[in-house]
Order: sequence, then C-alpha cells, then structure tokens
Amino acid sequence: MCRLLGIVATRDVPIVECLTSAPRSLSTLSREHPDGWGVALYSTERSSWSVHRNTERALDCATFQRVAASGSASLMIAHVRQKTVGRTALSNTHPFVRGHWVFAHNGTVRRVDVLTSRASPERLAEIEGDTDTERLFAFFLTRLDEAGLGDAPASDATDRVLARATRELRAIDDFGAWNYLLSDGRALYAHKFGRPLHVLHRHDSVLVASEALTDDAWITVEEGTFVRIDRSDHPEVAVLAA
Repeated sequence: MCRLLGIVATRDVPIVECLTSAPRSLSTLSREHPDGWGVALYSTERSSWSVHRNTERALDCATFQRVAASGSASLMIAHVRQKTVGRTALSNTHPFVRGHWVFAHNGTVRRVDVLTSRASPERLAEIEGDTDTERLFAFFLTRLDEAGLGDAPASDATDRVLARATRELRAIDDFGAWNYLLSDGRALYAHKFGRPLHVLHRHDSVLVASEALTDDAWITVEEGTFVRIDRSDHPEVAVLAA
C-alpha cells in the first residue's frame, strides 16, 4: 500500500522535515514504497499549486530531495507509491490534478466498476492512467459537478456533497480500502477507511499521514472518519462524518 501526507498551515512553511529528515519521513518510507512519488504544494504567496511527480523511488530521486529541501507551502499533499493497480508510470503517479482540485489515495478499490458506472463521461475522459485512484477522483468530481460545485472553492456545500458521496461508497459491500486526501488549496479533506491514518496538531499547522512520521504525539483517526481542515490562522480538524 502507499503512504499519504497532508499539511495545512497558517502560512508557507518548510516541508523538509516530513519529506526527508523526520524519523519516518516519506523518503525513508519509500524503501518499501518505491513506485514513484508526488508532491503538490499550494503557496499563499503565489495563490496556486505547483505539482512535482516522478516514477523513481523518492529516496533515490534527486528531484524529490531538491523539492523537499527548497519547498514550502501552506497546504501540501504528498504521496509515495507501492503499486497495486496500474503499472509504474507518470500517468499513474499521485497526486492527480483537475482544475484547482488535487487528489491522492491509499488502498485498493475492488469495485472499480461502481466508480466508472457512476462517473460522468466528461470526468472519465480526463483519466490518463490505469489506477483505481483516478476513477475514484472522477467519481467525486462528478458529484461536485452535479451540484454545480466542480469549479467552486471548498464550502459548507462541498462538505455536504463530499460527505454524501463518501457515505454512498461506504455502503457498498466489499468496496475496498480508500483513505484519501482532497484539496482545493484552501481546505484539505481527509477520509479514513481500511488503512491507518494519523493526525498531529502543531501551533501553526495540522498534519495528516498514513503513519506517525515524527516522535510527536500523533492521534489515531477512527475508521470511517471524514474531516475538513481549513487553511487559517488556527488550522483545526472539523469532523464531517464518523
């Protein structure tokens, strides 16, 4: 399985600790997750995403090390991949970007047929790779599109649509494991189902990760929990469903 990391901060903060220098950094974890990496950074200074991806193992990739050493962001989604669905290819490397939405997934969806049957032709046409993840992303974007929110920022309305769509999939028998991170650059949505997920509160940021990357007091997220974390002066975890 893969490893996820999300960071929401009050301002642009360095990302080097969790990517390379922490005891269980993504670079270290890539020893067991060698099939590519991706880092999406949202900067309040630029008000835009920058996305970096490669099919090399993060530990051995000079580009990953450079991004980690020099990068900063107020919101980040990062991923190291251990492939289960889809070959090692850039088109299958998380996170994926559609407009202002960025998405990454940890786990294996066994009912991909459900996703393709419930996603719009327009969103399915955007898929470039072979992963279950892109199809899961297409499903969520379809639900946002149907509500007229595909191009809208995170809001109470997107909360309701995404929570409802998440409950819809959780009701399907044998659907699989699907932790995910989804963000528009202003807020980070995180869902835990079938794989470990942990949260760490710091004075200026909130971190969400597949495992405790540092020796701090991380909180274990309960199964089925769906949360939103806003980029603000005091980022807090708001539970939307549990």
